[in-house]
Amino acid sequence: MQKLLHFIALSIVATVAFCMLFLQVFPILHDFPEWMYQGWIFAELISGDNAAVAERFQLVLHPVPNSISQISMGLLNFAVSPVVAGKIWLAFYLMLATGLWFVISRQQSNRFDGALHLLLTEFITFGPGFWNGYINFQFGLLFLALYLFLVVWRGVRSYWVIGGFSLLIFFSHAVVFAIFVVFNLVCLVSVWRNQRFGTILALMPSAVLTGWYAVNKLTTGETAIMFGFSPLQWVQYKAYTLAKQGPFHNFIGHNGKSTLEDLPLVYQAGFGLNFLVAAILIGWFCSVSWTILQRRSDTFFRLEAGSYSNVFLMPVLSTIGVAVVVFLVGGQNTFGVVNIGERFLIIALLMLLLLFQIPKILRKSLVLVCAVLSLYTVSVIFAVSKGSLKIYSVERSAEINDLQQYLGDIYANTAHKHFNHRLFIYADRGVELTHEIPVLLAIDLPTSVVENRK
Repeated sequence: MQKLLHFIALSIVATVAFCMLFLQVFPILHDFPEWMYQGWIFAELISGDNAAVAERFQLVLHPVPNSISQISMGLLNFAVSPVVAGKIWLAFYLMLATGLWFVISRQQSNRFDGALHLLLTEFITFGPGFWNGYINFQFGLLFLALYLFLVVWRGVRSYWVIGGFSLLIFFSHAVVFAIFVVFNLVCLVSVWRNQRFGTILALMPSAVLTGWYAVNKLTTGETAIMFGFSPLQWVQYKAYTLAKQGPFHNFIGHNGKSTLEDLPLVYQAGFGLNFLVAAILIGWFCSVSWTILQRRSDTFFRLEAGSYSNVFLMPVLSTIGVAVVVFLVGGQNTFGVVNIGERFLIIALLMLLLLFQIPKILRKSLVLVCAVLSLYTVSVIFAVSKGSLKIYSVERSAEINDLQQYLGDIYANTAHKHFNHRLFIYADRGVELTHEIPVLLAIDLPTSVVENRK
C-alpha cells in the first residue's frame, strides 16, 4: 500500500509537470506569469540595453523578501527566453519538492512512508499557494521544511546552516521568514543556551535586511488593512480558509467559466470533501493538543534509535501556536498580503505533517480523500492544458489597472463561487513574453525588486 501511495504522489507530480512544461505555452498559475514578466523586466534593467523598459520601470533599492523567483528567472533570461526561464524555475520547484518529500518520507524506521509523501504532495507541493502562483511562498515552504528536517530530525546545529537558510527564507517570503525567526528565537531560549552568541551572529545579516526593509515599508506609508467581521462572518471566513487547504480545486478558464460548469455533482462532491478534510485537520490538531496536555511526547514521528531528541518540543509547539493565532486573527489584507492568515495556516499544517503523527483513523481517511481527488486533479489540469493550446487571451485591456474590478467581472461569469483558482488572470503577461518585443504592461504586484516609475 505504501508503495502505491508513493506511486500516486509521483504520478501527480509527473502529470502536472508534463502539462505545465510541455502542453502549455507558458505555465498558467494565476500570479506566476506576472513574476515571469517581472523577472524579464529585472533582466532588462540590469542589462541596461532596453531604454523603453528603463523609462517605464526601475529597480527597488532596498531588500525585498518576496523576490527570489523574480531574481532567479531574471538571471536565467540571460541564457534562455523568458518563457523557458519560467519553465526551468517551475521545474526546479517540482524537483526540489519531490526530492525533499522522498527523503523525508524515507526516514521513519528506515521504511518508506508513502502516505506522508502523498499528503505533503497534495497539501504543500500542490496546495492552494501553488495554483495561486505564489511561487516565492512555495519555495519558502520548501526551504523551511528542509531546515526543520536538518535541525529537528537530523540534529544539525551549524551556524552556516542557520545563517544560510535565514537569507534563503528571507528572500523567499516574509511570512515564512517570520515563522523561521520565531522558531529560532525559542530555540535560543530553550535549546541552544550555550550557542546563543554564534546563533545570533548567524542571524544578524538577515536581521539587518529585515530592519532595512521594515524602515522602507514604514516610510512609504503602507499599513495593515483589517476588514471587520461579525462573529458569524469570522467563523465562516476561517472555516472556508481551512477547507481551502483540501485537495479539491476548481479552475476558472480564460472565459471566466468553471471547468466543472457542466458537472455540478462533481463540484458538490469536491466541495463536501474539502470540508471533510477541514474536520479531519481540526480533529488531528485537537488530538495533538490533548496528547501534549497529557505530557506525552510520543506524538512526534518516531525515527531511528538515537536520531531524534525531544528537546525541540517547545520550539515546535510555540511556533505552531504562533502560526495558528495569526491565522485566527489575520484579516483579508494585512500589510499588502492577501489573506495573510492562510499563509500562517499552511505553515502550521506543514509543521504538523513533518513532525507529528496522525491518529490512524484520521490518517486513513485523509489519505483516501487525497488519493481519490488526485485522479480528479490530474484529469482537470490536463483538460485545462489542452484547451490552453488554442487560446490564452483574457478580456482585460492593458490600459485597465483596476484588478479588483476585473476579478469581479471574472467571478460574475461562473456558477461556482468557492475553491476557485483563476489560472488565466495574468495570461496577458505570459502572452507578451512569447513575443520578440513584448508590449510593456504596468506591474500589478508591487512586492518585488522592480516597480513602476511614478
